[in-house]
Parts: sequence; structure tokens; C-alpha cells
Amino acid sequence: MFSARTVSLCSSIKICRAWFSSSELFSPASKSHFLSNTESVPLQWPLNPSIKKQFAVLVPLVDVLGEPALLYTKRSSNLSSHRGLVSFPGGGMEEGDSSLIETAAREAWEEVGLVKEKLEIWGCMPPVPTRINGGEGLVTPVVALVRQELEELIISEGEVQEVFTVKLSRLCDPNFHGYTQFRGGVGIGHGFSLPVYWGGPHTIWGLTAVVTYQFMSAILGEMYIHEVEKQMDVKEL
Repeated sequence: MFSARTVSLCSSIKICRAWFSSSELFSPASKSHFLSNTESVPLQWPLNPSIKKQFAVLVPLVDVLGEPALLYTKRSSNLSSHRGLVSFPGGGMEEGDSSLIETAAREAWEEVGLVKEKLEIWGCMPPVPTRINGGEGLVTPVVALVRQELEELIISEGEVQEVFTVKLSRLCDPNFHGYTQFRGGVGIGHGFSLPVYWGGPHTIWGLTAVVTYQFMSAILGEMYIHEVEKQMDVKEL
């Protein structure tokens, strides 16, 4: 379905290098492929049923000069939490939101001016647990194809310092992704590793990198290969 080539290193390590066109990746067949993989994406954690706080982020799929890309924000340094970090547009579910999809669309409009009517919602990925403002919450990624020119975006300067895009070809290139390792400890258990990306103007790590990795795994399936897959269960670091 996609134009890609896989090369072998040391006869055992396979690395995916790919180039995609927006026309093929934005197709109904690509959407169907993505939806068929969403429930089986890697890096899923057991969810605590007692968690009540619900959040949603929009994972905006955009066209950049004929190539598909993901749109990210760099949070304002004036915010009280997660200041200056790379993220997707998103926030907490409010009383007036009919669904988490509504939450993601509303937050994307408030933060960067993405118009709801110009979003083609593809679907939701599994929620990711997180700690926000000292409490536990669940973040649901909502993937949407953006049918809006990026020049039309209006940034909320109180929340967002910068908007930028990273092409999927960069996110798929092993020269621009890796992993970070975390040691185990009290209340954490054994060590673990999470993906990290540096193919854009800012490093993508943490929850945003996890969602990026899950999206890439869902949209590309077995063709997407990331070194973090060899580090999923790091017992001793």
C-alpha cells in the first residue's frame, strides 16, 4: 500500500526507511488499515478502573508539500504545568463536551485554531495513563485528518509557544528516533524504555512520543520498526 524499502543491517536488524505521499496515506484504504490496528498498538498499560479524570489529545494528520506529517505544539513557558514541552493539542474533558472526540476538537480549536468542520475524524486510540497536576488521568488520542491550510491556524499565545510539523518519513527514519531508559524503583517496579524522536525542531518524548509511536505502529503495521521494541522489558538498568 505504501512506497517503502527495508534494509538489513548485520543480517539480523531490519530498519524501515519509507517515503509516503499524502494521496496514498490519506486514502480510505489507509484509514481502514489504521482502524484495524488501533486496538493492538504496542506500549499499552493496564488501566486503573478507579481513574475518573478524562483527557483527550488531537493527533492531527496534515499535508506538507505532498507528504503526510503530524502537527505538534510546543507549550508556552508561562503555563503552570508541562511548560515548554512538545505535545499534541488537547486537554481535560469539560461538562459541555459530548465525547472525548468533542474534547479533542474543542481544545484544538482553542489552542491552534483548527476548525472542527475541517477535521475528518479517523478514530480513537487506546487511552494512555498519565499524571496531571498531581493526580492520575487517562489521555485518549483522537486521530484526525486536517482539511485546513496551516497558514489559517491561529495560535493561542497563552497556551502555545509554537506549532510545527514532522513528516512521517522522518518519524520512520531510524536516524531520527531512539529510546530513553528509566530505572526501576519504589512504586515503579523494574526499569522500562520509552520512544523518543528528534527529527523535527524540538525533541519529542514522554507521553507525546508514546502516542506518536502508537500512531505510527497503527498506520504502518509491521512495516514500522523502532528500536524501542528491543527494550520493552528492561529489568535492570
